[in-house]
Amino acid sequence: MMNDIFNLLNINSESFRDFPLQANLVADLQIEKVINSNTRRLKKIESVMLTDKQVEISTQSIEEVIRKVKKASNANDLEVEWSTRELRIVAYYLVKLQGNDSAFNFAMALLEARWRNLFFYGLVFYVMNAWNNSEKMYRDKVCQLITKELTLYQEKNKRYLMLKNHANFFEVNGPLRFASLMKHRNESILSAPEVIGFRASTITLSYYSDVIINFFGKRNDVELSEIEEVLSKHILGRTKKLLFANLVEEADKNNDTIKQTQISKFASRILGDISLSSTWAPFTDATPDEEAKLKNARRLVNKWYARKIIEVFFDVCVQDVNRRNYWLQYIDHIDEFRISGSSAVRSSLNSDYRISGMFQNYFIETSSRKIKTAALILYIRNKVFVEFSDLGSLYIYNKDNNRVRTLNKKRFIDNINDLKDTSLLQAVESDYGSYHFNHEGCMRHAGHWQDRLDRWFRKMLNLNITNQTAFM
Repeated sequence: MMNDIFNLLNINSESFRDFPLQANLVADLQIEKVINSNTRRLKKIESVMLTDKQVEISTQSIEEVIRKVKKASNANDLEVEWSTRELRIVAYYLVKLQGNDSAFNFAMALLEARWRNLFFYGLVFYVMNAWNNSEKMYRDKVCQLITKELTLYQEKNKRYLMLKNHANFFEVNGPLRFASLMKHRNESILSAPEVIGFRASTITLSYYSDVIINFFGKRNDVELSEIEEVLSKHILGRTKKLLFANLVEEADKNNDTIKQTQISKFASRILGDISLSSTWAPFTDATPDEEAKLKNARRLVNKWYARKIIEVFFDVCVQDVNRRNYWLQYIDHIDEFRISGSSAVRSSLNSDYRISGMFQNYFIETSSRKIKTAALILYIRNKVFVEFSDLGSLYIYNKDNNRVRTLNKKRFIDNINDLKDTSLLQAVESDYGSYHFNHEGCMRHAGHWQDRLDRWFRKMLNLNITNQTAFM
């Protein structure tokens, strides 16, 4: 009967049978569009909430708020009306109150008294941006407020919860803990900011300086290419210098000459000439311990270079094992060194793989192109020692002697013989078992010259090298 009705009305019965399903499809399509639209909005909101950018406010507005803080702090008036916007500016720009203790303390009390979770962004930005370039007193006050409010936080904001889970990162040893976590996870240090809800690009902030230094510190498995990638994104001079100072100390402690050569070449590419004191000059706000570390790094690098120069000089230019071994005993006391000779000498040295490409800054060229006589110049305390590649004498000068006074600043001298003062007395004069020592003098490499020179070092420079090989 039903089929007859459909036939009379010329209606396809299958259309009615599928009609509910088609209606569902229409509803699903519309709902899907709404859901997709809302999902895009939510993702956009999440992106905004997770942004790491500082509040974009005009300089005039910032200065107005800072002046308001200072004025209120002078009256110690916490009852002044403050908008949330003004308080956020205070949180972001606490750095402008450094040096004014009363205003800084007032601002901290104000933020704590009128706390809003929105202040987390500004306070964390301040801490991470000024971790190593603000007085510890200021940093500690802000960190204490951050950790206190994170402990009290009970809501569900994703980023705040990530901060809360790692609140101890804002304590004194926070960067060390952060580095340890990243090593434990076996993750790239470049992803560290994401652990606390920040974009990876914020790895540039000062806070990560100590995180990076501790992450790579005292590790034998460090890939130099990994360090180079990190330093291409985190470019603070402090980080580079302390990181390489640690690597230099570690390579020296392990007495790993291959590693020392690798680090020397790598550090020179990143820092510049690592033999220069200016390369290791203390960065702004360096502590006394950090200054000492940088100074020691330069000393160790110079020791590595001096060892190679001495070995190659006495292997290539002299072929004198005794003199080479003697001076290697004093390697820890050599402050500076130079080599002087003709262009032919330069070519010979440059062909030796041990120092190829690293001795150019230490070479003083003479006007002669072919003379093979070369000089090794060693600076120990207030003395300058000049060894020649021929079988002549060692010459000892005071640093202020005109013959050598500016030698370490020169790249050219006229004649290699200008370094010889043949009028000097013997550095050590002996008479029937008694010795007389001269501050300046020469010493022929004959007899028990090593013993005489050791006596000179003990007497004139108070240097006593223990466990020496007996020279007979």
